[in-house]
Amino acid sequence: MALTALTIGPIHTILQNVSMAMPGIGVVKIRSSAAIESSMDESTWAAVTLTNNEAEVSAPFIRTTAASAIVTLRRFS
Repeated sequence: MALTALTIGPIHTILQNVSMAMPGIGVVKIRSSAAIESSMDESTWAAVTLTNNEAEVSAPFIRTTAASAIVTLRRFS
C-alpha cells in the first residue's frame, strides 16, 4: 500500500520498489531520472515508456525498480 502521495511541483526522490500514490487529478506529466512503472492496483505493474525522460501517466500508483529515482510532476495540458 502506498504510504506517500506525490504532489505537483516539488522534486521527489522515490526509492526502489516503494509504491507512491499519484495526485488524483487525472493525467499527469512525469519527468524521471530512472525507469518507472505504473499500476492501477499496486499488484500488476507495467513499464512506463519515457521519451526524453518524460511520460504521461494516468495510473494512481508509480514505483521505480532502479536504486532510486528523482521525479517531478506537472499537470498535463
